[in-house]
Amino acid sequence: MRWFVLVSILLPTLALAATPLAWERDDFGQGHALAGTDGWSNGYAADPWWATNSAAWSVTDDNGGSYGSGEAVDNWIIRGQEIQQVYITAWFENEDNDTIGVVFGHDGLDTLYLAAHSADSSPPPIGSVESGTLFLIRVDDGEDEVLAEEAADLADVDWNKLDVRVNDGHIRVLLNDVEHIDVVDTLLPRGQVGFYAFDSGRGSDMSDARFDRIEVRWFDDDNDTVVDDDDNCEATPNPGQEDADEDGIGDACEEGDTDTDVDTDSDIDTDVDTDTDTDEIIDDRVTGTKDCGCNGGSVVFGLGLWLLAVPFLRRRR
Repeated sequence: MRWFVLVSILLPTLALAATPLAWERDDFGQGHALAGTDGWSNGYAADPWWATNSAAWSVTDDNGGSYGSGEAVDNWIIRGQEIQQVYITAWFENEDNDTIGVVFGHDGLDTLYLAAHSADSSPPPIGSVESGTLFLIRVDDGEDEVLAEEAADLADVDWNKLDVRVNDGHIRVLLNDVEHIDVVDTLLPRGQVGFYAFDSGRGSDMSDARFDRIEVRWFDDDNDTVVDDDDNCEATPNPGQEDADEDGIGDACEEGDTDTDVDTDSDIDTDVDTDTDTDEIIDDRVTGTKDCGCNGGSVVFGLGLWLLAVPFLRRRR
């Protein structure tokens, strides 16, 4: 029993995904536009993002347009590597009551995800909201869709924390460490990450909407130093990325797979099958649980239980 409890504690710990850092910024400079510096580019040039007192400030005092139009609805600013399965943490302040958040999977034009908070004016297809709302929007080639919309208020502090975790088809959004959104989606291709604001910032009322820090991380579920976006077997460590049959699925995922085995036993075709083939049952157990990137935990857990059962079986004898 004590061994079972120990394994129950250790296995979830070992299964935690690594999140190696892609890039981070906590000092944006002083007194200059962000776009065109440090790899930043933006979509709405009429009111640029500014670096002031080391923070990134939004200056959107207009709204309207459509995604990819270059109008105020495109008030995003992005940089860095293109990532699909990504872990984003950003700290922001919003004295305004309009939209502020992050974009990811952004192609630099009209394909992106937007995770943001608003208590008033929001971009399409949401429009206005009457109270604090956290939402997730998908834009694919200019076609926008609300994937989730949940009531959520900002904390009564200067800085709020927004987390976005995109892994194995799940998109999770947390505000101040409380999860509000968890949806499954056929993920957009890799794209860049950055900030977003809509009708929010230093406009006519001089309210502040700014970011203090952002961290962007890859997911590496098997912790083998090959990030999931590039890993041909996400759930099983395979740092060498061996793939003998060149089918895009790593050898580590195909271990135990008998689909490509050559059968040289001529008796199989002529003998009447009157017994149970234990080898086939074992093979089914192995191949039935491998998914090469989405659900490797069941294989590890099953192996752990089998190893724990061996001393017990010996005692029974």
